[in-house]
Amino acid sequence: MKTILLIIPNRFLLTGILMGCLVTLSIPSHAQPAPFEPIIPIEDYVVTAARTPQRSNEVASSVTVIAPGELAAKQITTLGDALRSVSGVSVLKTGGTGGVTSLLVRGSKAAQTLFLVDGVRFNDTNTSYASWLGGFAPGINDRIEMLRGPQSTLYGGAAMGGVISVGLMRGSGEPSGSVAAEGGSFRTMQGALSAQGADGALAWSFSVSGYDTDNDRPDNEARLANYTGRLDYRVSEALNVGATFRYLESAYKDPNDIRTFNTTPISNNNLRSNLITGFAEFTSGSVWSARLTAGVQSQRYDNDGSFSGFPSPYRTESRREMIDWQNTLNISDNVTVVAGANTERSKFSDGAPYPDDKLAGLYGQVEWAAAAGMHLGAGLRYDDYSSFGKAVTGRLTASETIGLTRVHATYGTSFVPPSLSQRYGSAYTAPSPGIQAEESTGWDVGIEQTVIANRLILDVTYFHNSFKNLIAYQGAIFPALGDYRNIGRAEASGMETSLKANLSAQLSATLAWTYLHATDELSGGRLDDRPRHSYAADVIWKPHSAFMLGVGLHGAADRLATDFNAFPSAQPDPGDYTVVRLYARYAISDQLSFKVRVENLLNRNYEETYGFPSSGTAAYVGVEWKF
Repeated sequence: MKTILLIIPNRFLLTGILMGCLVTLSIPSHAQPAPFEPIIPIEDYVVTAARTPQRSNEVASSVTVIAPGELAAKQITTLGDALRSVSGVSVLKTGGTGGVTSLLVRGSKAAQTLFLVDGVRFNDTNTSYASWLGGFAPGINDRIEMLRGPQSTLYGGAAMGGVISVGLMRGSGEPSGSVAAEGGSFRTMQGALSAQGADGALAWSFSVSGYDTDNDRPDNEARLANYTGRLDYRVSEALNVGATFRYLESAYKDPNDIRTFNTTPISNNNLRSNLITGFAEFTSGSVWSARLTAGVQSQRYDNDGSFSGFPSPYRTESRREMIDWQNTLNISDNVTVVAGANTERSKFSDGAPYPDDKLAGLYGQVEWAAAAGMHLGAGLRYDDYSSFGKAVTGRLTASETIGLTRVHATYGTSFVPPSLSQRYGSAYTAPSPGIQAEESTGWDVGIEQTVIANRLILDVTYFHNSFKNLIAYQGAIFPALGDYRNIGRAEASGMETSLKANLSAQLSATLAWTYLHATDELSGGRLDDRPRHSYAADVIWKPHSAFMLGVGLHGAADRLATDFNAFPSAQPDPGDYTVVRLYARYAISDQLSFKVRVENLLNRNYEETYGFPSSGTAAYVGVEWKF
């Protein structure tokens, strides 16, 4: 029998560590250690593009897959940091680890990208993902897919820019797991415990991690705790049932904008986020399969801020209850239909009385293998919100493979519903009973070229998005209150380039570059926080099975921001930046490894989010034991 002791300096983790020790006590001593992770796995299937597994060479949508183990190999801790390597995505974090993190995908606003977590629509205009994304650490079996372009046809509102799916995969194989600890700059300490496996009809996967740091700026401490788990039970060959849970507790001290006129800018931000799902998967031969998912998500955010000595505390609470019923019907060898229905009930509170928001949706998509190498798709969705009304969206896709070349194209429509405070007003704004959803139309066309038997895959995609009915605040003369109105229009277009190369058994590389042109159609000016150029790259060298060395970089060039501290507000250039990181791992044995990483190797001074300096050079050393 094996006993594992792990001490992590985070009070939130006590329960999780005790649970982990109880599980590991039951692992027999003959259990084999988990295999060393692949450097850069080339995934052969995608799920989110059609809500059913498709081979990657049949998918028309632009999608990036981050497989389990890939983030661990690169020593990336949070999901927000991981998404910097994805083309078409601009990541904005307010300074150090744990800070508010937003994504702008293909020129869309932060609130126009949907997170899908364990099959649950995780965010909308009432419930922001920004604080959660700053502290969420993927678990041992988390698979991440970034689907770009309008996706409301399959996933509903808030999917203008795209969908980021985080799904905890079923445990498999002999019981295995790991314990890890790391320490370094800014009084940083983190630890993690994870385990997964299967025994007959039962399968499990869980992770618990904690992260404590003071960060680089004074008064910028972050304390993060993540719990993730999945349990499956195969009732029969036709029926599998299971459940997932996720919990994040984040305590983040924010020194705020360095240019603010606020004389008391420091605030404490606390987030508690819960997600629990239960599911049943039924398969009837090779013709029909169905999945029923029920989920409950809740989130509470507290901010104790003040402005120049005057307290201005802020609290939001949200809760979403959902049911989704998806059916997959293989009509023939060439035609697959995905159809389903979902319902949601959302509660939101920021101190004002809002009614519950109810949603009922129907969706369907047909995938047709029209000829050898040619795949076509068409979909339609109907949504009915109690808060603002109905929305209908559609989508067309096409992909054709000829030899080692694949051409792909999509066209789709999408929407983002108004928030409850925009619709019904608040203590500071008047109601807007006639407000409508934001809408977008988008299309893309690209070519993917594979060279030397999957050793090198290059994809170049052009995209164009049109946004209308964008919601903006309209001021009023005191004592009247301003309100929100559909007064905005915008256009965004550009080019995404991605490269994945397994140059040899020892050397691998990835590259992502995006060119973006995003404009406000009313003023003719550029949209803020959308750099013309954003890029990321990683090169990994593994000369021996026991040693791995990697170097990565990310950056942005030609960008504008908004400075609200000036009057009238200004649009400064925050400057270009390129940030380099170095990471290495040496395995003493199949079970014991030592790790080291250096972030911001060249000690660049830059502000990813204007007014919030990012951390300087930082070094970390860690150890991991697999069992």
